[in-house]
Amino acid sequence: FSDYLGHELHRAELDGFNVAVIGINLDRFKQINDLRGHAAGDQALKIIGYRLGHLCRDGELVARIGGDEFSAIKRFTRQNELMEFLSRIETELFDPIKIKDFDAKIGASIGVAVYPQDGEETQQLINNADLAMYRAKKDVTRTVCFYEREMDEAARARSALGNDLRKAIEQNELELHYQVQHHVSSGKISRYEVLLRWRHPVRGLVPPMEFVPIAEETGLIVEIGEWVLRTACKEAASWPSDL
Repeated sequence: FSDYLGHELHRAELDGFNVAVIGINLDRFKQINDLRGHAAGDQALKIIGYRLGHLCRDGELVARIGGDEFSAIKRFTRQNELMEFLSRIETELFDPIKIKDFDAKIGASIGVAVYPQDGEETQQLINNADLAMYRAKKDVTRTVCFYEREMDEAARARSALGNDLRKAIEQNELELHYQVQHHVSSGKISRYEVLLRWRHPVRGLVPPMEFVPIAEETGLIVEIGEWVLRTACKEAASWPSDL
């Protein structure tokens, strides 16, 4: 794949055509592995690989990069040529596949970066196609997403926030808010729900919906969860015994 892409980019530089790098991540492959076992998962990959390999024409290549990820390359001059190639890929990915006694519809999220406007180097194009693919994965309304420059800015901002989150515990930036709960019949306080907040030194209060997914992706959620449990229990121990 890397050799072919390098060759196509060199030709494109000389001849002035475009090259699309396409990242493909299967959507429901894990479900097949979990429910039917790894042998079924391997069979699914073989079927998808066979389909994608046999749809290619001149100036096109599809390769399995690893796990449930594939990448494709398309040389083109007109946008409709690229769209037609993407349509063929979608058809093969979304058509049901039969594995032994069951049918599975896997589907995929697809990201596209185009030489030269989205990058001129191999790795830059691959990275930008990945950014677009992750955007498609998060957007339930779209299967295919094209790279946009704002994605870089969002990725950098997310990375910076993740780095700041690593320091949040030791710098005492996390705080707990307690939301009271009452018995409906008596109106008496029955318990408290513990809510986590992050008071960033520059951004102020960062909403949980922003920082919790980052904590989960980076594994910080374990350390943060332990901090929450220790701190909440320590504070609750000083409250009146009935609470």
